[in-house]
Amino acid sequence: MIRPAGLADIPEIFILRTSVRENYMSILEMLRRMIWRRTIIPALQSGTLGVWVKEDRGKIAAFSMADKRDGHIFALFTRPGYEKTGHGTALLRTCEAWLKQNGLRRAELETLRNTNAHRFYLKQGWHELGSPPDDEHSVLLEKLL
Repeated sequence: MIRPAGLADIPEIFILRTSVRENYMSILEMLRRMIWRRTIIPALQSGTLGVWVKEDRGKIAAFSMADKRDGHIFALFTRPGYEKTGHGTALLRTCEAWLKQNGLRRAELETLRNTNAHRFYLKQGWHELGSPPDDEHSVLLEKLL
């Protein structure tokens, strides 16, 4: 079941985020990038950030986050052991539909090159825009909604 995330889900979301194998980021790295409760919670409460979780047997198996101000999907992560179950695809579709409902005509995201995530997004109809400035290991992707 996909459902909107609530404030009570934030701790488990961050635990899941630090458990992934690909595109791993520690709590310290998230703090350096300002990806933390001080930024996520206010955006969630204001409605500018859409956050969803996919549950499997009462446990958060995957989550996604999208910003309706700029159409940026900046989180889509699946708990190890739940990969290739369709959870990521369902959450990506949820983000895309929500952005479209909020008047956006395109969505964007960034991921590491030549990874499972990169290949996943290409299979879902996303297109490469090139590398972000000063990061040749990542790729910017977009999709028209």
